[in-house]
Amino acid sequence: MSSDCPTCGNHSWHCQQCKMDAQESRYGVPADHFDTADEVDDDRDCRPVECTNCGTEYETDGSDACPDCGARRRRYIGPLPGEETDTEPEAVTDGGHTVPEAELVDRAVREAATLIDVGDSERVAIDYVVDEHELEHRRDDILTRVRDRLEQTLAADGGRNAFLTGDAHWCDLCDQPFDSLAELVHHDCDDGQTAIADGGRPHHHATCEDCTWSYSDPDLLEVSDEAEDHARKEMHDVDLQRAVATDGGVAVPTAICYGCTTEVPETDLEQVPSGGTLVEEEVVEHRTRDPTTGERRDTVRRQEYEHTIPKCADCRASGGEQ
Repeated sequence: MSSDCPTCGNHSWHCQQCKMDAQESRYGVPADHFDTADEVDDDRDCRPVECTNCGTEYETDGSDACPDCGARRRRYIGPLPGEETDTEPEAVTDGGHTVPEAELVDRAVREAATLIDVGDSERVAIDYVVDEHELEHRRDDILTRVRDRLEQTLAADGGRNAFLTGDAHWCDLCDQPFDSLAELVHHDCDDGQTAIADGGRPHHHATCEDCTWSYSDPDLLEVSDEAEDHARKEMHDVDLQRAVATDGGVAVPTAICYGCTTEVPETDLEQVPSGGTLVEEEVVEHRTRDPTTGERRDTVRRQEYEHTIPKCADCRASGGEQ
């Protein structure tokens, strides 16, 4: 089919422009299927407004420009030109409620302290909250308040809610903070607690308070590294129980002193005469059997000896024993 098109007029195919013209002639253009705002009588109310650019008052439904200066209305939050205000700038949240900047700063301080508690560095935490709440101009103030907050609440809940609090390391045995992990590992912990005797190689335990994760190892540095990695990864609180090395876990046998009824090591007890009481005992000297009947025939000797009782050193000293 020939046409007057200079591109495809003498060919059997149609160019893109001819295809579009054919579709418009068949289906029409979009304007043929929709009504414009000028064609619809929606009874929109025209209200008197004042132009914020030149101050001219005119009536409009919001779509007309100012008849004097041609400026169009737009959404504006703030004082009008020439108007002074003493109110503090406010930020509008996604909930539509205005939040004072002072409250935003308080939120940023709390969030930064929480991030540092779970293991983030001070710089990362401050950068995050400043960007999140758009408080770059209050960065120094937030940093100062976060440091003050961490100094006042170095360890919460007795210091057992997390192994790491800020940049400090906390000992659960003697309840003392340390600036570095090396000081924590090598400090002399004298807390009066019972030492863990496990064959001379006590295991330090790390337990998560928010999940079932736990880890134990004789190396305190290994346990502390695993605890810190878990706290950073899962944002959980980890409790570290530090063990104390012993002499190998060998138990010392004890016994009751007959004189003072006190439990003392057996090595401190000594058998002393009870006061002249004689004890008779049968002693088998020779044991034989009858070869015919199998009856046992023993040679028994009876002997007597003085009865003795165990006493500790204090009881022996008070009783005249040396």
